[in-house]
Amino acid sequence: YIHITQISELVSKGFWADIDLESHEFNTAGIGFTTNGSDYSEEAIKKAVKDQQVNNRIYKRTKQLMKEKSSILMFLDSVDNCEIMAKALGDRAAVVSGTTSIKNRESILSKFKTGEIQVVCCHSTLVVGFDFPALECVIMGRPTNSLAIFYQIYGRLVRPYENKRGLFLDYGGNLAKFGEM
Repeated sequence: YIHITQISELVSKGFWADIDLESHEFNTAGIGFTTNGSDYSEEAIKKAVKDQQVNNRIYKRTKQLMKEKSSILMFLDSVDNCEIMAKALGDRAAVVSGTTSIKNRESILSKFKTGEIQVVCCHSTLVVGFDFPALECVIMGRPTNSLAIFYQIYGRLVRPYENKRGLFLDYGGNLAKFGEM
């Protein structure tokens, strides 16, 4: 037997949070792939993000969102740009990367979950294995050619939580590529 379940059914039954989508323009034309062709190359992503001023647009929108949302998880094109973004956003922002010590990571994520830290910037560290049902906003600031990566990042936001209405912002052309959920 095959049973098809629509996301609207999952939302109505409380298995999936209600999510608003915000898609921002991004041109993926000419972005090179990795040698195995599975995803865009990191260098190509960095160049496209810089050329299209993605991080500047994310910064401006995040400053607005910080007045509305208590928790924002941001996935950017590089750890360096995460550091720059967190510094620009101020004391209520932090970075989690592969070089963040376990103790420091636990501290940052604990403060994030209690609201002491409002924005966590990362490149790929929290794509899987991070569960925070009350998370209100995810910003995807990079393109991917990998449906699995896209779903994992989007999946950080779909956990149901009381009265939750999440916001997913796409600055990498991913919703246009993979479709709205």
